[in-house]
Amino acid sequence: MPADKSSKLTVGDLFSGIGGFSLGLERAGMEIRQGLYGAAMNHVDLFSGIGGFALAARWAGLETVQFVEIDPFCRKVLQKNFKGVPIHDDIKTFDGTKYPNVFLLTGGFPCQPFSCAGKRRGTEDDRYLWPEMLRIIKKCQPTWVIGENVAGIRSLELVNSNSAVESNPDLQEDGKTDYTTVLDGICDDLEAIGYEVQPIIIPACAVGAPHRRDRVWIVAYSKSIRSERRPCQVREEDGRQVGRMHSEFDGADRHAPDT
Repeated sequence: MPADKSSKLTVGDLFSGIGGFSLGLERAGMEIRQGLYGAAMNHVDLFSGIGGFALAARWAGLETVQFVEIDPFCRKVLQKNFKGVPIHDDIKTFDGTKYPNVFLLTGGFPCQPFSCAGKRRGTEDDRYLWPEMLRIIKKCQPTWVIGENVAGIRSLELVNSNSAVESNPDLQEDGKTDYTTVLDGICDDLEAIGYEVQPIIIPACAVGAPHRRDRVWIVAYSKSIRSERRPCQVREEDGRQVGRMHSEFDGADRHAPDT
């Protein structure tokens, strides 16, 4: 059956490259939207360095709207390569409420407390800044969170079983206390504020580097986004039951046989 010409199908395009999918879809009469959820796909980058996460976000079609970086040289590089994007210096004074419901928040929080090359003081190290990243996550409430750190974070035991949730009353939401490693604590911190979490190890050699260099990537997705889907409504159509799934994501109805 021909499509209703009075309305357009809308599409969000991820990992867009130079727009091959978008060009094909536009020729098919579809409208390319800026983001999947009716809003821009924006990105807040903590512990920004010289902008590795921001470069990847740009390649994926996301707009970086804020950097947080304390190193003066790195800030100069960011200013040169990402003109016009505001840069805040100190993570401890950054107020994330300016970016509510940001699409993606990233941060390679300092690795010195966990690295096998150092003293591995963990949560007792004054460079342990995961609690600051967690504070900002709670303020921004991003759809997606990606954190990055060294492989040593998997094996370092928590001192006194402390997590960021336990050490900050503002973040306490039924957090557990039986952690084994710092990574366990970080995952539970995110789960306690409403995220599904999956840590992934990707070595540098997996992307073509001539050395292993394992890195832990902590990927988290907001459960509140998933809960915005409304229940399926069932109706009769041509003698069979059909479910109509309403989605808050894109406003489109999704049809599938009831199984």
